[in-house]
Amino acid sequence: MEHNSFLYDVDRFSEIFSSDDRAEKLVRFIAFWLIAHILGTDLVMAEQIACIKAGMPPQQAFERAKEQKLDPVMVKMMLDAIMNLWIDSNARCTRLENKCSELEKN
Repeated sequence: MEHNSFLYDVDRFSEIFSSDDRAEKLVRFIAFWLIAHILGTDLVMAEQIACIKAGMPPQQAFERAKEQKLDPVMVKMMLDAIMNLWIDSNARCTRLENKCSELEKN
């Protein structure tokens, strides 16, 4: 459900934002969504799956996963990786927008 909502939001970006700042806002949205999703939903789900594989009933695994604390070292590593992705994606989007502008002029 979250992935479908994400795809819907990305698809609507061209309707919401002008072309002047669309690429930067889209890259920023994707980066922040990834951070929240990976550090939230994905980590909780991974904990639930690990507990179920270890023999815990699904409901108990769900309750335990909700109490999971984030490892600060892992959070920093993930944030660094995602921010590097954002920086690279932002630069690529800027180059793409510049190339599109050049092509429109010709």
